[in-house]
Amino acid sequence: MRKIVFILSILCALPIFINAEDKIIILKAYKQVALTGYTRFDTKMIISSEVPGKITKLNYDIGQIIKALPFFEIDSTFIDFEIKTTLNTIKKLEVSIQRSESRIAYSKKEFERIDTLFQERRATEVNRDAASEELKQAELEYQGIIAEKTILETTLQQLKERKSRHIIDAPEGWIVTGKMAEIGEHIAPQVPLAKIADYKTLVIPFSVSSKELNALRRLPQEFDVIVENKNAKAQINWVNPEFDERTRKLSMELKLIDYEGEKREGLLCSLSLTIDSEGLLIPKDAIKNRYDNPRIILKGTRNPINVIILSESERNFVIAEDEILKEGMELEYNDPETLPMKPDNANSSNIKQ
Repeated sequence: MRKIVFILSILCALPIFINAEDKIIILKAYKQVALTGYTRFDTKMIISSEVPGKITKLNYDIGQIIKALPFFEIDSTFIDFEIKTTLNTIKKLEVSIQRSESRIAYSKKEFERIDTLFQERRATEVNRDAASEELKQAELEYQGIIAEKTILETTLQQLKERKSRHIIDAPEGWIVTGKMAEIGEHIAPQVPLAKIADYKTLVIPFSVSSKELNALRRLPQEFDVIVENKNAKAQINWVNPEFDERTRKLSMELKLIDYEGEKREGLLCSLSLTIDSEGLLIPKDAIKNRYDNPRIILKGTRNPINVIILSESERNFVIAEDEILKEGMELEYNDPETLPMKPDNANSSNIKQ
């Protein structure tokens, strides 16, 4: 008899213990939405020339990746002639400098000899003045040659800089998306020759609501996306604060940071977001629905509160918001003899309907 009483006492106490641990809490309603967009290139560029001339080499075609070779090469025959002439003139001036230095050394020695003789009254003042003038003229000639050489060296640098513009490079790793010139064509400065784009990094533009943007910002810095049925990582690249009155959305862009698939435009990218929804989320165990009049009871009270059901899932109801009901409040369950069902993911901040 004592054993039976002991077992009954345990059975009676067990629901009370579980009820104390399993609470029915009002939660904010959420819903799942899917964002979809298509990949774009990160940056584009128009290739043009700074100098006129005839195209002699073209190393890339549409769809090819830019490598070490330059994109275009323009005929530099005449600029090469100018550079060669300038170099020869500089060499000639270098010989003149050596001759002038030799003349200065001789004139200086001769002046010192005549000046010594003049001090000993063995040479006239006229001879001394002539030697001094000869030294001055040699030094002035040397300075003139040095100045002329400096000017030509500056000219040579300008010519080499102009020649470098006959070779048109493009950023390595970019892809040619358009070509408007061919070998043999004569081109003018600033005329578009080709279009290239950076596909090493792909971006996805979106138009999002404020709730969707808030949900994106709640995600980790790097979050999961699906690109053409392949897993990838992405992060927010930028958000335009300008509001579109027509669509009532904001423009933003995601950047793929861990994607090993094909690098091109038009790849479908999607991600799932849990965003705030209208209403409150409660489990069905909290609803007392007599005569199609759904009600709930706050924990510790006896007064039923009428509610309006907006939608339902397998285990939960979404009810209209009420001034009395607040997120985090605890509810009574409808059958005190049964264990309440927790809301889906009750311990998570992201609740699915």
